Amino acid sequence: MKIILGIPAVNQEELTKRCVESIETTVYDRTQFQLALIDNGSQPSFDTSSYAGDIFPLDGFRNETNRGFYYPLLQLSQRYPDAELLGLAHNDVLFYENGWDQRLRLAFQSDPKLGLVGLCGSWQADAAGGRGGGTMMRFRGKKGQQQAGERIDDLRPAALLDSLFLLFRRDVIPHLKIDSDISLCHFYDKIWSLRTIEAGYHVAVLGSEIDHLGGQTSTSTAYDDAARAWCEQRAIPVPESGDKAMYREAERRFLSEYRDQKRFLPCAVRPDYSLWRP
Repeated sequence: MKIILGIPAVNQEELTKRCVESIETTVYDRTQFQLALIDNGSQPSFDTSSYAGDIFPLDGFRNETNRGFYYPLLQLSQRYPDAELLGLAHNDVLFYENGWDQRLRLAFQSDPKLGLVGLCGSWQADAAGGRGGGTMMRFRGKKGQQQAGERIDDLRPAALLDSLFLLFRRDVIPHLKIDSDISLCHFYDKIWSLRTIEAGYHVAVLGSEIDHLGGQTSTSTAYDDAARAWCEQRAIPVPESGDKAMYREAERRFLSEYRDQKRFLPCAVRPDYSLWRP
C-alpha cells in the first residue's frame, strides 16, 4: 500500500527541512512512500531542490494563497489517484521510530475497516468536544511538547485525533466533505474523526515515538493575516486576532453539528471499535 504524506507549510523552511530529514531517516519501505511538500503561499517560494529527495520521491506543489492545513488533503487525493493511503502532517513533527510507515501499512492491511490513523488522540470525546481523560500518544519529549495521557506503543481505537498526523484510507476521503469553505486550521481533525466513524470505518492511534514542537505551524504573522482574510470573506467578526476568530468559527461548526444537531457528544470508542453514546 503506497503512502502519500503531505506537509503543508508557510515559510519556516528550516523547520520543514528538519521534519523531512526525520522522515527520511526512519521510513522503511522507500518504494511505497512519497512525500509531498505543499507550499501554502510562502514568500519567497520553497526551493525543493535544497531538500534531500534521494531517499524516496519528494514531490511538491504551490498554492499561491494559504489554503490551510486541511484542504490540501483533497488536492493530494486528486494529484495521486493511485495512492491507497493519503495523509497530512504538521511541519513541526519529528519522527523517531524506524519503520513507522510499515507499521501503518500493516495496520490498514490487517483491518479493512480501518479508515484513519493518527499519532495522538483519544478514545473519548466529552460533552464539550474535548478529549476527556482518554488521551493517547508516544512523545519522546526531547523537544517541544511533553507526553500527556497514556503512553502507548500499539494501535488503539480512538474517537478523536489530533491533526499533527492524519493518515486516511482513500475511500474515506469523500466522506469528509472537503470544500473551499473549510477552515485553514482548528477542529476539522475532530470533525473528520467523527465523520470517519459515521461512515462505518475505524479510527485509531498508533503509539509511534515522535516529538511535536507545537506552537509553530499556525502562529506566524503570515498565517494570522490569512486567517483574518478567511474570516472577513465570510463576514465573521475579527475583534482580536484572525486565528482566534477562525478558531471560534471552527469550534462553532464542530459543536453545532456533533453536539447540538446530531447529539453525538459525548461519546467513546470501546476496545472493539464499538461506539458508546449515552
